[in-house]
Parts: sequence; structure tokens; C-alpha cells
Amino acid sequence: MKITYRKAKIKDFNSFLPLWEKLDKSQVKYHSIYILDKNIIGKRERYFKKLLKGKGSFVYVAEYKGALIGFLVGEVKDTSPIFKIKRMGQLSSIFIKEKYRKKGIGTEFVKILIKEFKKRELRFITVNGNTHNTAAIKFYKNVGFKDFRFVMIKDIKS
Repeated sequence: MKITYRKAKIKDFNSFLPLWEKLDKSQVKYHSIYILDKNIIGKRERYFKKLLKGKGSFVYVAEYKGALIGFLVGEVKDTSPIFKIKRMGQLSSIFIKEKYRKKGIGTEFVKILIKEFKKRELRFITVNGNTHNTAAIKFYKNVGFKDFRFVMIKDIKS
């Protein structure tokens, strides 16, 4: 299977959007805080353009036979003053269509991520996810991520 990896372009947005929506739908099952908003396309397009134009961000896509089958978003994030280092890379989003998973695409995306962040002279990469998404956690650990911090949430509305 010949997969092509390349930086995303603004013209990719219409092909990119359905993948992003699938990622959103996969998140909703993990917590009620997530929302599927049908009016989000304009916001998504502005955010997509911002990611493509930003010096501290990048988007890559995976193509098979001319169709987008996955994407990766990486961003440089400032750290808290408590850290010795001032910036870290963040794997912000990664998504691969289900039928193409477990074929090395995610691992290749992580290699691309590492290369991009090394160019920016960063030492560490973080990733956040849902604690119930055991497949993602297993993948991240398999490609070398280690437990570092945790995030918890408490609903204080009632």
C-alpha cells in the first residue's frame, strides 16, 4: 500500500473536514462535555487556515490513491514557568480512517512530528487524550510516549 504524506494545503479543507468530523464524533462517546455542532464549519476553516499559516503549527495529511485517509496536527506550546524548558511540541490531533489503522500510518505520522519538532529545536512532545480511549493510549505508549501528567474534570453546575 503506497501512502503519501505531505503538508496540508488550504485547498485540502473540503477533503479534510469529513475526517475532522469523524474525530469529533469519536470524542463525544467519551464525555458529555464534547458537542457536535453543525455550525462549526466556518470556525473549523478559520482554525485550519491559522494552523497552516502559523510558525508554531503544522498539519500533515496521508493520502491513498489521491484520497485523504488521515491527518496530523502539531503545535508548539509555551510551558508553565515551573518548567526548565520554555516550549514543548504538542501532538494536537491525529486521525486515521478506521480501515487504514494498524498499517503503520500513525507511526509514520509520529516520525514526521518528531522531525518537525526537532527542526524547531524542541526536546519534548506531549499528547493529551481521553482516559477511556485505550486504543489511543496503547498507540502512544507503543511509539514512545510515557505517562507524565494527568487532567481531571469536575462538573460543578449542580
